[in-house]
Amino acid sequence: MAARTPIDADVTEASADHVLATYKNLSIVIWRLNTQPNACRALHRQTNRLADKFPDGVGLLTVVERSAPMPSTESRKLIASFFAGSTRIKASAVAMEGSGFRASAVRSVVAGLTMMAKQPFPHKVFATLAVGLHWLVPELNANARCDLAESDVQRMMKQLRQHVDANSPARAH
Repeated sequence: MAARTPIDADVTEASADHVLATYKNLSIVIWRLNTQPNACRALHRQTNRLADKFPDGVGLLTVVERSAPMPSTESRKLIASFFAGSTRIKASAVAMEGSGFRASAVRSVVAGLTMMAKQPFPHKVFATLAVGLHWLVPELNANARCDLAESDVQRMMKQLRQHVDANSPARAH
């Protein structure tokens, strides 16, 4: 049996469909496959608990893996409702991974929905995690009075993904 590698993030939930974690004042979700309504509710609870610990505000980092389809109508409504009422989120980035026409089309749809949603915090959609973090970390440092380092968040995300891949149920492909 291989030794477990320690990670800096606190994993609150992990399944074949999603991962929920926190790192300092950053609430993290990785949508791996289906965006289940119960996971959307759990993300809301996780973010609210984190905001209770960090009264100056929190950030939200969403990673949508290339294998994840568009969320159901119910899940989209839950996420939109969560965003609309989230005054303690100070910045949010979505990294929609993947390349090609499908990924570009999905990013365009998500960006369009984001513009119409009018959430009370800066929120942007990116093609890669690296570009998303390059925007999110300084935005969060400025608006939530924290001191995140982009390189630390990148390292933590790599650790988190390796940890989850090694310890989660296999995903169907």
